[in-house]
Amino acid sequence: MGKAAVKEPGAIVAERALAAYCPDLADWPASWRIEERDVAPGQQILECFKPFLLHLLSLGLSKKTLHKHRDNPLASGR
Repeated sequence: MGKAAVKEPGAIVAERALAAYCPDLADWPASWRIEERDVAPGQQILECFKPFLLHLLSLGLSKKTLHKHRDNPLASGR
């Protein structure tokens, strides 16, 4: 396994924290779409939001505040 394939421990911890904070994050692009062609841009938007979500986790905010900030940008509008 090359160096590029090995993740830093901090990155693994961040991914686990993000998965706990947003358990359905990977499903968001599909739930957001109107047409199938919307999924790819939805995935790109999601990649833009991930650093923001990780930043929120690093602030030590309450669960209620975290969920409020998480749900606003990722709301599907339904």
